[in-house]
Amino acid sequence: NYADEKFFSSNKIKLLFFSTSMSCHCTLEMCKKQTIEILNLAKEKNLDYWIIDSYEHNELQIKYETLFSPAVVVFDERNKVLLKIEYDENLFPKLSEFIKTKLKG
Repeated sequence: NYADEKFFSSNKIKLLFFSTSMSCHCTLEMCKKQTIEILNLAKEKNLDYWIIDSYEHNELQIKYETLFSPAVVVFDERNKVLLKIEYDENLFPKLSEFIKTKLKG
C-alpha cells in the first residue's frame, strides 16, 4: 500500500488519525471537527499525517488497538508509538499539549 509505505517511511513525528464515515451524528460531528483540527496542527507544526476512515480500513485501527473513532496515534521518527487517544472530546487539546512538549525537547 503506497500510503502506508509513504507515511511510515517519514522521518518526522507522524499523526495517524482514525475518523469514520458511518456512525451516530455526534460521533460524525466529533470526527469532522477533529479532522479539521488535526489538519491545522499538522500544517502549523510541519508534521506528517494520515487520516483513515476506520469504517473502510480498520486493519491499522486493530493493529494499534484504537477500536473507537475518532482516535489519534502519534509516532516518533522511528515509528514508535508515543501517544494514543481515542474517542475523547478533548482529543485536540491533549494532542496539542503533547506535541508542544515533544517538539521542545
